[in-house]
Amino acid sequence: EVLEENPLPASLHLRLVVGSRHSEKLELLAAWMREMESVEEVRYGDLWVQRLERYVQVFLFLDLIIGVVVAISALFVISNTVRLTVLARSRSIEIMRLVGATDWFIRTPFVVEGALQGGMAGTIAMLVLWGVHHYATRFVGPLIFYDGAQVAGFIALCAIVSALGSLTSLRRFLRV
Repeated sequence: EVLEENPLPASLHLRLVVGSRHSEKLELLAAWMREMESVEEVRYGDLWVQRLERYVQVFLFLDLIIGVVVAISALFVISNTVRLTVLARSRSIEIMRLVGATDWFIRTPFVVEGALQGGMAGTIAMLVLWGVHHYATRFVGPLIFYDGAQVAGFIALCAIVSALGSLTSLRRFLRV
């Protein structure tokens, strides 16, 4: 009220929707706003945005590498577990072969067991992750959790990897 006019320049703070938060789209928006007559300056932290996008790409690549290592490790563990199960049940497998059981009749219970165990492990992992997410939101703020399709896809992937590990082990160690 003491000053005749506001000495501070007018400013506008924008919050972009999730799909528009990329450096290319931000640069297009900034260029469009710079062309307006009433706009003197546009600042949006372009260097920080580009640096953040590079870090996100590096983390996604590392995440992919870790995922592949974990999947290979899971196949190895599942394969050895099924091999031990086959060795423990070798007497009953021998009896099944003597009475005329087909190869798939012998293999199917092992593959189904592997898929069920993998699905249960994926479900437990998602439940633990949901609990950690629910706990972390108290301290960090709102975090985005996987949607139903992503959770179901993860559980299905765990079941498929476990079934493939069972098949691999059976093919290698069960000479039927």
